[in-house]
Amino acid sequence: MSKVTLPVLLVLLSVSCVSSRMIANNMPPVISDMERAFYAESSPRNAQASAPALLMMLDGFLVSSPENETLLVKAASMNCGYAFSFLETTDRPWAAAVYAKGLGYAIRAVALQDPVLAKAIRDRDDATIERRLAKAPRDLSEPVFWSGLCMGGRVGATLKTEDLPDIGTVQILLARAMKWDESYFFASGHLFYGILFAGRTASLGGEPAKGLQHFDRHLELTHHRFLLGKVLKARNYAVSVQDPALFTSLLQEVLATNPADDGDGYRLINAVARERALLLLEERPRLFPGLATAADPLESEDDEGVSADEDLDL
Repeated sequence: MSKVTLPVLLVLLSVSCVSSRMIANNMPPVISDMERAFYAESSPRNAQASAPALLMMLDGFLVSSPENETLLVKAASMNCGYAFSFLETTDRPWAAAVYAKGLGYAIRAVALQDPVLAKAIRDRDDATIERRLAKAPRDLSEPVFWSGLCMGGRVGATLKTEDLPDIGTVQILLARAMKWDESYFFASGHLFYGILFAGRTASLGGEPAKGLQHFDRHLELTHHRFLLGKVLKARNYAVSVQDPALFTSLLQEVLATNPADDGDGYRLINAVARERALLLLEERPRLFPGLATAADPLESEDDEGVSADEDLDL
């Protein structure tokens, strides 16, 4: 009986593996639709609660089809998008872990086309990365972009001194990806550079003016519809140069927009931006310690004699 059963089991297992792989390989269009639905969600709370299940499903498909580049890129982008949208401000260790997971998927996608480049990214071998990217095909743009953005996100989430040298590698990767397409994924490469240069004051080695150029280019490329760009400009540039008027005006612009005008592609990100704008306005006294109450833009009375703070329910 065992002589009959064993071959049958092997055939069944083989068929099962092929079937699972076929299912996984046919999933990219469905995953793309689910990703669009995710970013079209109007409730950050719903999106945050549903995202882990979607990410685990992607993990499962990649177990069945580990060399599917489209699935690898989707897994990288959605892990990093989840960490950026929901975890950075609430749980940095978790954010760092999710960024690292996304980075792993992105590097695996790179390895399918250029194993040498993938190894160099893992090893942070910048000389080899630059040499390989100089002749890399445009087909590598998405895996290279997510390798850079996920690595940069992880550094920002860990805030560890030993991780700071990775920023050089991130800049090489994103600079090349942005040469291919600077508008890719809501022009997020410009947001990274805006935060990198403007996230520190000039006295601490930052370059706020250069950061401002990237924030403004991002807003231009997204037609000012990606509201999180304004929030990040306020949090990084306006705070770095200690400009409370700009800080306040940017955040009020975000809060004044009508959610009905967001459009599917921006709905979730803009809802997150509005939540962060409210939280940042509450942080004004800490972020601008030298701000005199009399000069506070939000303390002025409006036409009906109601303060802006009351109007915003702060």
